Amino acid sequence: MANPNSLLNGQAQAIDPVVGPDGTVYMKAAGVAINVTGAGDDSAPQLVTDFTILTGTGHQVVAAGPARTQLRSASTPCHRVTVTATIGNTHTLYVGLSNVTADANNTTGGFQLQPGEHWTFGIDDVNKVYIHGTVGEGASFAYEL
Repeated sequence: MANPNSLLNGQAQAIDPVVGPDGTVYMKAAGVAINVTGAGDDSAPQLVTDFTILTGTGHQVVAAGPARTQLRSASTPCHRVTVTATIGNTHTLYVGLSNVTADANNTTGGFQLQPGEHWTFGIDDVNKVYIHGTVGEGASFAYEL
């Protein structure tokens, strides 16, 4: 059986069911299974909650500019990172992987953040995230497991 489309289409999709091999419908998410009872259905767990735990925060400044600077040099496992461009920045800050560039290159160009803007994305280690921009400007970040 094919997986159905999201029950809520458009912006802010909140329900995304997935059909398992046995035909059981699950909520597409990661986390802890919760038994669902009622309406005559006491089958295996069908609802999965999506949650992460704030694990740490930090701040990084572009060390030599313009150049790439790693958010964290040591391996720091995570599931999700939020990067916020420092409010005092006066230039665009670019966020990306180890090859990030401060331009609109469709292969290496970073995600552009203006001062105070943030971006949240899934990744498995904070040390894979780099910022690129003007020397002395930077970003705060928070990571979750």
